[in-house]
Amino acid sequence: SPPLRRFSLHHLSNKPVSSLFLCSTAKMNGHVYRVPGLDEEEMESVTRKTFERYALPPSSAKRNGKGTAILWFRNDLRVLDNDALYRAWSSSDTLLPVYCLDPRLFQTTH
Repeated sequence: SPPLRRFSLHHLSNKPVSSLFLCSTAKMNGHVYRVPGLDEEEMESVTRKTFERYALPPSSAKRNGKGTAILWFRNDLRVLDNDALYRAWSSSDTLLPVYCLDPRLFQTTH
């Protein structure tokens, strides 16, 4: 498989960065889901900062910790925009992600 590529902001032209984060379902049905209480400028600022954090080249991300961080994934398995994951990674030498699978999640409900 081809290697993963990182994107930088100069590839985006003048499109709002928030348009890059819409899921395909939202794009298909025309719905845009906004964070309650944020106006258009605040939403764009949050989106741009998130995109910049995860789109920067790996050399710009610094790990400054020692030891092993353990990150417990509960229900939210997102990794691309997970601030807890980023903080655990940047503040440790190694990272141990943990997810406990509960077989009851796959049972039918009554």
